[in-house]
Amino acid sequence: MIENLRLRGIRHWFMDSVHEIVYLYYADRYTGELCSSKEGRVYWISEEESLQKELAPGMESVIKLIHDDTLSEYYSWNEDGIWKGKLL
Repeated sequence: MIENLRLRGIRHWFMDSVHEIVYLYYADRYTGELCSSKEGRVYWISEEESLQKELAPGMESVIKLIHDDTLSEYYSWNEDGIWKGKLL
């Protein structure tokens, strides 16, 4: 169970005619066990460690969104094979 949830922003991304939306929450405490699935192994790492890994396109902007109280949304789209994004 996660506790002390706070909505930190909304991520939108567009590809072809599909618009997907993800709500980003921050929590400072959890209990229980993570469960991996056929999609892959799930595990906790620190934010600092995550920044040392190869991230999916746009994840740096998602991290900014989570930490910056002046931002609320991140839009990303694929334009001619190149991912572009805008923080608001």
